[in-house]
Amino acid sequence: MARTSLTYWRRTGFTLIELLVVIAILSVLAAILFPVFANAREKARQAACQSNLKQLGLAVRLYAQDYDETYVPKYNCTVWSAAYPDHCESPSLQTDGTLLPAVPQWLPAAVDPPGTPYLLEPYVKSDGVRLCPSRREYPPLPGETQAGEDRYVINAWDSFYAQPLGFTETSPQGQADSAVPEPSQTLFAWEHTNNAGECQGGQQGGDHERPANVPDHWSATHNGGFSALWCDGHVKWMTFSMLRRHMFTIQEE
Repeated sequence: MARTSLTYWRRTGFTLIELLVVIAILSVLAAILFPVFANAREKARQAACQSNLKQLGLAVRLYAQDYDETYVPKYNCTVWSAAYPDHCESPSLQTDGTLLPAVPQWLPAAVDPPGTPYLLEPYVKSDGVRLCPSRREYPPLPGETQAGEDRYVINAWDSFYAQPLGFTETSPQGQADSAVPEPSQTLFAWEHTNNAGECQGGQQGGDHERPANVPDHWSATHNGGFSALWCDGHVKWMTFSMLRRHMFTIQEE
C-alpha cells in the first residue's frame, strides 16, 4: 500500500523544471500586461483631467455671463504698463508663484493654502477640478524659488512678451468675447509644469511659428502630452510639437 501511495505522488507532483517553466511564463505575461494596465490607468486619469478642464471651461462661461461677456482675467490688474497697455505691472508675479500685492487669481497658485479665494471659485463646485489626478512635482524652474507641478495655467501672453519676436499680441484672458475672433483656435488654459496660475511667456524664446521647448516647462504627463482648454470650451490633448504661435493670441494672422 505504501508503494502505491508513493507511485501516485510521483505521477501528480511537479518537477523543478516544470515549476521554473510556469514561473517564466507568468513573468512574461506580467511584463506584457503590467504596461497595458498602467497605460489604461493613465488613460483614465487623462479622461478625468479633461473633465476637469471642461468644468473649468464652463466656469469661465458662467463668469463671462456675470461680467459683461468678458473672459476671466488671470487676476484684476491695478496698474497697467504705459508702453504695453495689455501688460499688468501691479500686482506682479513673484518667483514662488504668488502675487505682490496679494489678490485673488483665476485659480490659486501652487503654494496658496486651502481656502485661498480665487475668481472662479463661485462657479466651481469642487476644488478637486483645479488639480490633475496625474500631477507630479518638479524642481523649481530657472529663476523660480518654488517647486513646480503639473497644474492648469491661464494663457497670459501679451505684447510685452511678444515684442522680442516683433509682434503686438495679447491673450484672451480679461478680453471681451467679441475680441476673440477664432475661439476654437485660441488657447485659454492648459496643463503646465509651473508654480503659478498663469503662463506669461509661453511663446517667448521660440521662433515665429512655435514657442521654445524649455526643458520641464511643457507638461508631458499624459502619454507624452497635456490637456488644453480652448476659448470655445472644447478640450484637446496636445504635445509641444503641435503648438503654434497663433494659438496664443487673439490677433488674427
